[in-house]
Amino acid sequence: MRNVHTTINRYYRVFESYEGVFSPKSLLLWAVMVSSLLSITSIFWLAGFIQIEKYIQIEKVSSAVKMACFLFFCVLAFFCWLKVLLKKDNFARRRAQMELQTNEEKLWKLEEMWLRRYLPYKPSEYLSLAEDIDKSLSLREKYASSDKINARKVMEHIFANESKARVLAMFLMLCASTVALSINGGATIETVFSFYDNTTRKELATIFLIFTFMSYAFYVELKIITAYLAMLIERGFERFDGKSAFSKRKAKIFINVLVRYFAFEKPRERVELDSKQSIVNKAV
Repeated sequence: MRNVHTTINRYYRVFESYEGVFSPKSLLLWAVMVSSLLSITSIFWLAGFIQIEKYIQIEKVSSAVKMACFLFFCVLAFFCWLKVLLKKDNFARRRAQMELQTNEEKLWKLEEMWLRRYLPYKPSEYLSLAEDIDKSLSLREKYASSDKINARKVMEHIFANESKARVLAMFLMLCASTVALSINGGATIETVFSFYDNTTRKELATIFLIFTFMSYAFYVELKIITAYLAMLIERGFERFDGKSAFSKRKAKIFINVLVRYFAFEKPRERVELDSKQSIVNKAV
């Protein structure tokens, strides 16, 4: 019998791994790092948290120039990350072709062929298999030893989907603290009305549109960087467990693949009905 997580890890190594995409001498790696750093720096520069002018000894830069720099580096960073995903798919296609000994170019077709070869299940049984794996993950978490606290559990506690509620709660606490400090500083409801009375439409557009876009772009970039750092740290932990290393994230990816390629068996009744109908037609 084969360990379930051994199969999951093998699928991940073939189709989801970033092996070969990044290397110390890769130009793409440095492009991603530099563009992401410049993009995040431009956000803080535009928001006024840092003053780059002081370090490069130039005159004060207008907000329009700062915004242009932010947009340029933001687009450049997203383009680099898109290039990473395309390169990852190319390496996955090569690994799958070598393992399956085929010249198939479509990645989704290679995934389907891989599942048919390495799983002793029909496509109509993928859904029940996905449910079994999901149930095993729940049982593993439910009956996990409470006296074993390691770095993997800490990382899952921070980056798991269930942590979104905790992050939202902390954000609301931050907002409440900001409001409380503002009231303590003498702010009232008249202050809010006075702000809108003395603000132009251009300034309001800057606050509610541009700031919202900046916040969203910063959130997306931070989420991508955090996800890649989490994968890097997780990969370091998995080296101690070998090929059967347990990974909740990889198991969820594999469950998603099983659900995606789940299919009903070809119906037999339709063929029988068609044949009966043809017999009746011939008789008539």
